[in-house]
Amino acid sequence: MLCNEIGYELTQESAHKQLARIYFGKEEITEEEYKQAKQMNFQAIYGNIPKEHKDLEIFQKVQQYIDYKWSEFKGIGYVRCPISGRKYTEDMKDMNPAKLMNYIMQNLETSNNILILKDVLKYLRGKHTKIALYTYDAILFDYDKKDGETILTELERIMSRDGKFPVHYKFSDNLVL
Repeated sequence: MLCNEIGYELTQESAHKQLARIYFGKEEITEEEYKQAKQMNFQAIYGNIPKEHKDLEIFQKVQQYIDYKWSEFKGIGYVRCPISGRKYTEDMKDMNPAKLMNYIMQNLETSNNILILKDVLKYLRGKHTKIALYTYDAILFDYDKKDGETILTELERIMSRDGKFPVHYKFSDNLVL
């Protein structure tokens, strides 16, 4: 979602995996390298860009975005979140660029997830498959075979926003994933 905001093109593959390849200079990434890359990416999003990677285009754009939002906040006294329109104002205590970015990113992800959930619920109307649980960034479905397998393809399409965001899924007969 941040790449969308800053105008940085990604493939349909996980951003963490794409950046891990750059960090480690190789195509095949281990699970441990993936975890390290993910940690580095989140640190960078919130203003702690690794010195050895600060010249990467993505991090230059992230820093420009953080600087722009902070400048906007200081200049007009608030920043509006891109999807929800929620205002973060100077009334908030101890605001700084990293904290502001955290608020913006959390709001962006939550707002996006709510819109996706709305579309999923609309699609499932009248079907046997139901949402069993929704948490932060995951939806657990009670899939009913009466709906056929095409429902799974359509749910993936809806949740990925037509391939814009990667979706990971697992199947289980007993809810143990």
